[in-house]
Amino acid sequence: MNRICISILLTSFLLAMPGCASSIKDYQAKSPDEEAIKGALLRWENSWNNGDGAGVLSVISDDGQIMYGREKTVASKKEYAGILQERMKAYPTTTLGMPEIKVTGEKAIATASLYVRGQSMPVKFDFVRKGGQWLVTRLSY
Repeated sequence: MNRICISILLTSFLLAMPGCASSIKDYQAKSPDEEAIKGALLRWENSWNNGDGAGVLSVISDDGQIMYGREKTVASKKEYAGILQERMKAYPTTTLGMPEIKVTGEKAIATASLYVRGQSMPVKFDFVRKGGQWLVTRLSY
């Protein structure tokens, strides 16, 4: 009887674990810059999940470099715009996990886990402040 109870409790605990992962939405910014960067990351995630290519591109600087694919190909913003709808169709839902954001002057780095199709991978967003706005200059993994 004890083994059955333990098995039931352990199974319940393991099933509940994936729901415990924190997301970008839960991030508590420590400064206005971090809050602005969190906003850009949320805009990227929400735009991606809504199939809004223009919204995704709006958080990327004109000279931005975006890594994509298993081959880790790097594309310019203009090149990426040409394949973005295809990428969003192939991966319709993404979730950013709890980030770590480090701001140094006019530059910042945000690292987080990206959840796609039930799998997690680390991603890094390099940001720069341009015209008072934080924009992604490089997305890599």
